[in-house]
Amino acid sequence: MSTAAGRTKHAEAILGTELHTRLSLTKVLVVVEEIANLRKEAQSFCRNNDPAKLAFQKIFSADIQNLLDMGDMWKHREPPVPLDYDQVISGTFILDRQGSSKAKEERAH
Repeated sequence: MSTAAGRTKHAEAILGTELHTRLSLTKVLVVVEEIANLRKEAQSFCRNNDPAKLAFQKIFSADIQNLLDMGDMWKHREPPVPLDYDQVISGTFILDRQGSSKAKEERAH
C-alpha cells in the first residue's frame, strides 16, 4: 500500500470514528432530553388535582398533536384527531368528516 493511500485510509477511519461518536452523543442528548421531559410530566402528575384529566390530555391531545407534526406519516393514512377532555366528558365532542373536532354548541351556531 502506498503512503498516500495509507494516510487516506487512516484519515477515513478517524473521520468515521468521529462521526460515529458525534451521532452517539446526539442520541444520548435526545435521550437525556426525553428523560427530563418525562420527569417534568411525572412531577406535574404528582402536583395535579385531577391526574386522570392530565393523563387524558397528555395521551389523547398533546401526544396526538406531536404526531400530527410528523406530516409524512399522514400522506397515505387518515391522521389522528386530538380529543378535548372537557368536550368528551360533557358529551359535546363531535368528530366531523374532515377529521376536525368541534363542540356541539359550536355546530349549532
